[in-house]
Amino acid sequence: MYLGVIPISEGMLADRNEARKESAGEERIIDYAVQMKRMDNSREMDRLLKERQVDISDLDRLAEKIAAFHKHTRIIKNVFDTTGFQEIFADLLSEKDYIAQELGNAWAEKIIRCADQSNRSLNARRNYFNQRIITNFRRDCHGDLNASNIFLYDDPVVFDCIEFNKEYRHIDVLNEIAFLCVDLDFFGDHDMSDHFYHQYLKALGVENDVDSRRLFMYYKSYRANVRAKVTAISAQQKEGNVREKEDNAPEKKDLKRYISLMDRYCQEYA
Repeated sequence: MYLGVIPISEGMLADRNEARKESAGEERIIDYAVQMKRMDNSREMDRLLKERQVDISDLDRLAEKIAAFHKHTRIIKNVFDTTGFQEIFADLLSEKDYIAQELGNAWAEKIIRCADQSNRSLNARRNYFNQRIITNFRRDCHGDLNASNIFLYDDPVVFDCIEFNKEYRHIDVLNEIAFLCVDLDFFGDHDMSDHFYHQYLKALGVENDVDSRRLFMYYKSYRANVRAKVTAISAQQKEGNVREKEDNAPEKKDLKRYISLMDRYCQEYA
């Protein structure tokens, strides 16, 4: 992990008795180095999820950490971009032919159905999305809160936020945690996903009402949708390189899982 930049002086490289000094009496800086801290890769959250080594106490500490961050990060008041969300969600349709060919028509029909449901929901609930902004739930967030960007120490370390595009960070806090909860569901533990969601709301100090729960499920469908898109592209690139066409290829298994999750979430917020 990058901590900062430190100067390297002549005195650091030579015997201090022989180091040359500038007239001001300070050692001459000759270079700079990046200061880093080596992290324990065995504590990477995505690895621990695959190994079934994440427990409730890990999630509780993480929920507290993220809620504390969201409480104090900057409030963003931009109007909700309904059209933008519709376009992003519908972008998965560009992979429809590939999905139908490799997974079957039923899988392609799922993404068509989910895209239609997303459009209807966004149009019908536009006022609620903006009400969330008015009540300060849109914040300058991390933007890429998934398990691969978390180390589960006793004090969890969340890193690699999206700095290059503020639109990815300026989001509803439920959109932020939905990404992580999709990871929890993906690795097969829906109970842990729900537990994290409730612990996060408790730490944030807000109630779990019907509207916010439906919104959370919409954001989960959106995050699963984006994951499916990325996975479909990755699968095609791999096939283009090595001509691997087996249905049990890991990418295709993952693609099925993300589409299944997206479809389930869509049914829950409909």
